[in-house]
Amino acid sequence: MGSIRSFISDHPIYGGHVWRQAPHVNHFEKKAGFAIDTSPVAKNLSVAACDVIDLTELMQDDGYLECDAPPGNWVVLRMGYSLTGSMNHAASREGTGLEVDKLNRRHVQQYLDSYLQSYEAILGPKLIGKRGLNAFMTDSFEVGLKNWTDDILLQFERLRDYDPRPWLPSLTGIVVESAE
Repeated sequence: MGSIRSFISDHPIYGGHVWRQAPHVNHFEKKAGFAIDTSPVAKNLSVAACDVIDLTELMQDDGYLECDAPPGNWVVLRMGYSLTGSMNHAASREGTGLEVDKLNRRHVQQYLDSYLQSYEAILGPKLIGKRGLNAFMTDSFEVGLKNWTDDILLQFERLRDYDPRPWLPSLTGIVVESAE
């Protein structure tokens, strides 16, 4: 950490700007996710949160949307998610399989129960727990990061105390309310 601090402090700062003598990646802070571009956006180019309407309940089982839209020009933005089909790897043939949704407590519990039942079937109940297998480690980070789960909207609302649905278009680059 000391080398990072000294690297940053070696650059002169004038008027809040860091002046670097060596070449660097333009806007690296934004590209690395360390800063957010909050350039102003004209009101007529943004969408009011109150104008975002969740049409989920109007979707038919076959994927068609049945609705009578109010007069005006509307953009229908269909968002969804699916499993990636990612398989864990660097595992034995017996241990290879689909990744579990690690953002969902219920899915992880179901996975662990099933996984431990297979051990118990081989070892027997006396070798599970105090006198046998009492710990295991999982580290399947090699398949990539997770960014969605089936109850993410409910969990978001529970933890943040507001409905995120009006803000979902911002995940596609649409400005909702403001760019801030």
